[in-house]
Amino acid sequence: MKTLFIGRPPELGGVHFQIEDVVCADNELCYEIGGCLGTGGNAVVYECIDSINGEELAIKFQLKHEEARIKRFYQESALLRNLRHQHIIKCFANGQVLAKKYEVVWNGKMTWRLSASIKIPFIVMEKAISTLGENLRECEHPPEFYIAQFKGLSLALHELHSQGIHRDIKPNNILVIGDRWVISDFGLCRLFGDDYQPLTLDHERIGPRNWMSPELEIQANGGSNNITKASDIYQLANVFWKVVNGSKLELEEEPLIENWRGPNKLFEPIANALNINPNARPQNALEFHNQIESAMLS
Repeated sequence: MKTLFIGRPPELGGVHFQIEDVVCADNELCYEIGGCLGTGGNAVVYECIDSINGEELAIKFQLKHEEARIKRFYQESALLRNLRHQHIIKCFANGQVLAKKYEVVWNGKMTWRLSASIKIPFIVMEKAISTLGENLRECEHPPEFYIAQFKGLSLALHELHSQGIHRDIKPNNILVIGDRWVISDFGLCRLFGDDYQPLTLDHERIGPRNWMSPELEIQANGGSNNITKASDIYQLANVFWKVVNGSKLELEEEPLIENWRGPNKLFEPIANALNINPNARPQNALEFHNQIESAMLS
């Protein structure tokens, strides 16, 4: 059996779930669950092994069961099935697993109280080496490598923008898989289409804390702002700024060439994308990509 939890480990109490060591997806393939790779505010990620070919993958379980959070998870799963780009995390399967939900209490000894049986949704995805945030703390990359990643990620964002706006781009939502950096974690996406139903609660803060675009920050503080593709472009450009310079650009801070540590000709397209005014940035990710491409060919 595997024990799934968010936050505190079982010995400290809280809500935990137990599932079998092998789960089967909707495509009838089965996956053996391995060790824990990481937890977030809503979900937990474990390594898993494809029972047919032995490939090592990752499996993400949604543990928070409020209606909006479950709908977001299914929305993310459906979106991933529609996206095809080498710099977007690849989804292999999805499904549900029956779990036993326990309330774990500590009163001199640990006591597990079975409170319910519940179905937990999951997604099977590529397994990453690390997040980009972790990777950048461990090593620096030469320009010829990170420029190729910038081009790939900007094209991946263009692919995503055919479906919606990410709204949560930050180093920890970009994963390192081999020699590729890939965009992941689409739970906060604002999808396009007349049938899209917003899942944001009135009190929720949408956007990557400390990585928001200026317009997302205004919205988070109670202001009214139209969030467009240019918001994602700002956030991705700020990730690029951190890759090159070792720190992100703060809100309202102007990108200055004297603080730039990369190739001089790359500065202008990144600085343009970091303009405080969203209307002055590239208006789509393909335009952002083309500006990087043109600058490096000049």
